[in-house]
Amino acid sequence: MPPRRTGLRPAPTSARFWRQRSPPSQPSQRIRTRSTAILLLVVLPLGFAGIWRLQHGIDKQLGALNEEQDQVLLRSGKMMKLMSLEYAPLMADIYWTRVVQYYGSKGERHEQNLDSLWPLLDLTTTLDPNLLPAYRFGSTFLAEARPVGAGSPERAVELIERGIHENPDYWRLYQDLGPQGLTVIAVSIDTEATDSAVRAFATKRGLTFTILRDSANHITQQYQTTGVPETFVIGRDGIIRKKVIGASDWDSPGDRALVTQLLREPAS
Repeated sequence: MPPRRTGLRPAPTSARFWRQRSPPSQPSQRIRTRSTAILLLVVLPLGFAGIWRLQHGIDKQLGALNEEQDQVLLRSGKMMKLMSLEYAPLMADIYWTRVVQYYGSKGERHEQNLDSLWPLLDLTTTLDPNLLPAYRFGSTFLAEARPVGAGSPERAVELIERGIHENPDYWRLYQDLGPQGLTVIAVSIDTEATDSAVRAFATKRGLTFTILRDSANHITQQYQTTGVPETFVIGRDGIIRKKVIGASDWDSPGDRALVTQLLREPAS
């Protein structure tokens, strides 16, 4: 007797294929999420361990500096930057922190030997030429007379010059030459201007240097001026080194070099 045929037919191949490719179940998604969390838990501690080892190495180097009369045993900034790859700014932040700690610990112990201050600042600003606080505060640390600072105004000027070269648009670095001995004084010879008018003029234009008034024109006779503006560059010895009639670009390399040279001269 022939077998009876039913009305059911085998599913087409395409249907079997889609059943096999059905979306993953919810437990599978949980397993994948859990695997990602475990991976993060493994990677993050490794990253923190690497940072700890780096900090430990820096502490060990600075410990050697103190033990060996603060002789600098650090590698050159260029080599360190090359080895740091894209992490050079992070390394600069770490070394800048060490600069502050070094300066603060010396002051706390009332020690006058700050010979390692300049090499550490040099390393920091080589790793990250755009680290502005290192230039601004580092130059102050260098310029202050002993025992407060390193007593190295020439190094302070060099550091500020480097900052200006690397960050020409940051005008405050030019102003920071002031603590190294640069003084800017303007003299108003307007006979009709009042003190309040001069102050309002300075405030409106953001002028922070000293502005004097000479309504009697004594300075005109003494310096034999012929018009406005006129600028006199005077050295520490009181001798006029340069006179400019009319406007001038005092940010030019020549004028910056002149001012820097005068700041390095000893006071008479």
